[in-house]
Amino acid sequence: MNTQDSQPSEDGRGTLRVLSKRHFDPLSGVPIEELPQERPSGDTWMPAPLPPFNEAGFLPEGVHEATLDAVKSLLVTSVKRAKMWGQLIEFLSWPIRTGSFSHAYIGGGFISQKLEPQDIDLILHVRYPFSDKAFMAMEPFFAAGLDTILESYSVHLHFWVDGFPGDCDFRSFFQYVHPHEARRLGLSAGARKGLIKLELLVDSILGSSEAVAGSFDQSRLVI
Repeated sequence: MNTQDSQPSEDGRGTLRVLSKRHFDPLSGVPIEELPQERPSGDTWMPAPLPPFNEAGFLPEGVHEATLDAVKSLLVTSVKRAKMWGQLIEFLSWPIRTGSFSHAYIGGGFISQKLEPQDIDLILHVRYPFSDKAFMAMEPFFAAGLDTILESYSVHLHFWVDGFPGDCDFRSFFQYVHPHEARRLGLSAGARKGLIKLELLVDSILGSSEAVAGSFDQSRLVI
């Protein structure tokens, strides 16, 4: 699949931008134009500000849509977190430039007040409903190896496909607080926490005026 015409870049404000208006059908590799490239002219909608962490160090239960700028301001509070943030932004340029994913959901210890989170739980929402096309959109990531992606980018990768059979919605799972952690924090059984949702628009500024965006380089994957 040819993605050379869809390289991410920083604009003058340091924001992540995918330069090309071309994206590719995951089955045929043929450039297509029907996927949204940017918000319609005049659409000024912005997500609400992210809520503060609660006393347990989590976001309140629910899915909180945000810009990269807001997420960075909340989460990049240490040298290690700054490094992980850079890895996340670099990795996200891969699904963005395919045009096959509508949103990313961020969860786990990175979305908490932990000073030293181990990794970033990331769910990519496939733009296509449950079908061969959806599986083809995910296939390159499995081919690269989910463990390899974790080792290279600190990203613990998952997927969500609308219409997928069964009860395995990671968007709900990653709001669950493990009973051991709930007891340690003095929370009630069944306690839940929040996720962050990012919209992945092709050829559009995705977030922060301070975000440092790197171009995904598959050669950096640790073999």
